[in-house]
Amino acid sequence: MVLGKEEKVLILGAGPCGLGAALFLKELGYHNFVVLEAAPDVGGLACSVVDEAGFVWDMGGHVVFSHYAYFDATLDAAIPPEEWVHHVREAWVWMRNRSRLLNHRLTC
Repeated sequence: MVLGKEEKVLILGAGPCGLGAALFLKELGYHNFVVLEAAPDVGGLACSVVDEAGFVWDMGGHVVFSHYAYFDATLDAAIPPEEWVHHVREAWVWMRNRSRLLNHRLTC
């Protein structure tokens, strides 16, 4: 790819951070940027690949923890909410002969 003179910002990588930076620049009204990705698909380490046998392998973490409305809205704009997979995790912590149940809702 040959960059033109109009691009003033170069974003290396189309993983979550690179895509987030591009989206934020667009929200600010700035369009003089380009995102370059070495891989054939976007996603960076937050992607999954399918091998020759049909198995799906997650390249990195796909669990999202957030309490920020802006971040959640950005993810929902990228991936429709009905496509998210929600899990309830049950974890126990044992300490000094006592246990405590930790329930968390995980979004992947």
